[in-house]
Amino acid sequence: MKNIYAALFGFLIWLFLLIPGNVSASSELIHSFDSQIIAHKDGSFDVTETIKYDFGQNQKHGIFRDIPTVARVGELYRQSKITITGIERDSRNENYSISENDNQISAKIGRADQTINGVHTYTISYNVQNGIGSNFKDHDEIYWNVTGNEWKVPILSASYSITTDFGVLPNQAVCYTGPQGSREKNCRHSPTPPFNPITTTLPLDPYQGLTVVAGFPVNTFPKSILTTKPPQDSSDITFSDNDSRWFGLLFFGSAALVNLVLTPALLFWYLKYKRKKRFGPVTVNFDIPKDNLGKRISPAEAGIIDNAKLERDDIVATIFDLAIRKYIKIEQIKKDKVLGVFGGGDDYNIVKLKGYDDVEEFEKTLLDRLFQNGDNIEISSLKKDFYQTFQDLEKDVFNSLVGKMYYTKNPKNQKALLLFAGFFSLFFLGFLLAPIFFFLS
Repeated sequence: MKNIYAALFGFLIWLFLLIPGNVSASSELIHSFDSQIIAHKDGSFDVTETIKYDFGQNQKHGIFRDIPTVARVGELYRQSKITITGIERDSRNENYSISENDNQISAKIGRADQTINGVHTYTISYNVQNGIGSNFKDHDEIYWNVTGNEWKVPILSASYSITTDFGVLPNQAVCYTGPQGSREKNCRHSPTPPFNPITTTLPLDPYQGLTVVAGFPVNTFPKSILTTKPPQDSSDITFSDNDSRWFGLLFFGSAALVNLVLTPALLFWYLKYKRKKRFGPVTVNFDIPKDNLGKRISPAEAGIIDNAKLERDDIVATIFDLAIRKYIKIEQIKKDKVLGVFGGGDDYNIVKLKGYDDVEEFEKTLLDRLFQNGDNIEISSLKKDFYQTFQDLEKDVFNSLVGKMYYTKNPKNQKALLLFAGFFSLFFLGFLLAPIFFFLS
C-alpha cells in the first residue's frame, strides 16, 4: 500500500510540473530598471529612468508608471510635486497621459490604437520638488523609492546613480530591497562617494522594489515643507448648514488677527532684518568690485545689486566696459542735415574687435544683438526693437546674480509676488496688511 501511495504522490508532482503557469504573467518582465538623479541647490532634483521592458509575445498598448508623492517623516508628512518632462520609447517621443491623486502620480504610456510586443526601452524624465529630507539636525538625505512597488512583473536588475550640479557629493548611502517597508539589502554600492552605481544583487519579484537613501551634509539643501496631516482629497470635505456660521466667524476672525498681529510683526521684521540701513553708512570703494571667487562684478550686476532692477544706464555702462576690455570700439559719427534742415547731429558706431565667447551670458546677449547683421552697428538703429533685447538682458543678469548667490531669488519676481500678496490681502479684508506688502514691493 505504501508503494502505491508513493507512486501516486510522485505522479502528482510530475503532473504538477508539467502544468503550464500563467503564460501572460510569466512571459512579461523588466530586464533592467536604471534611475539617474541630479540634485539641485534649490532642493529640487531631476530623475531619468531607463526601463527595458519585455512584453514577450503579449500584445500590449504600453506600460503604467506610478510614482509616490507622499513620504512619512516621523509624525509629519512631506508632499512632493512631480512634473513629467518627457517620455520616450526606443529613443522616440511616446504618447502618454497623466493622472494624480493625493498619494501618487500615474503615467499611462502608450497608444490606444497601437499594440506592441517584444523588448522596448522606455525613458521617463521628471522633476521632483520638495522631495528631499532636509529637516534633520545632523544631515540631509534623498530617500528615494527607485522602482516603486507597483510592478506586477519581476525586475531582473535595478540600479541607481546620484549626483549634484553644484559639486557636493553624498557622504553616506544605504539601500533596501523587497516589498514596501522591507529592510532586506539584496543590493550593493561603491564604498566611496558618490557610491555610484547602487545595484540589486538579486532579481526583484512582483510588487518588490529598490529603495536608496543618499545622505548629505546638513544644510546642503533648503528645508523641505512638512505637514502634520497626510494629503486629503478635498472632495471628501463637506460642510453642514451649521458649519457656515462658524466658517464666517473663522473668516472674519482670521482677517482681524492678520491685520492686528501679522501687520506689526511684518513691519518689525523688515525694520530689524531687511532694511538697508542695518548695513551702516555707504562707503566709497575705488577698486573694481569682485565676488567671493575673485571674479570682477560687471557694471550691470553692480547696478542691479544697488537697486534691484536693470536700468538704461546699466546697459550704457556695460557697452563702455566692453570697449575698455577691447571687445568693441565706439566711433562718433557726424551726420549732415537733409536739405540743410532735417536730421543731422551726432551718432555713434559700435565696431566688433574680437570674439566674445568668454564674456558673461548677459554680455553675450547684448553683443549678439549688436552684431546680428554684421561687425558694426549705429546706435540710432537700436531705437525700434531694443526693448526686446533689454528684457532678455534683465533676465540674464538676474539669473547671473542668483547663481552667484547675491540674491536667493529673482528680485523682480519677488516684487511681483509682494504686489500680488497686497491685492490678495485686500480681497480678504487685510486693510492694514495690504499697504505693508505694497510698501515692501
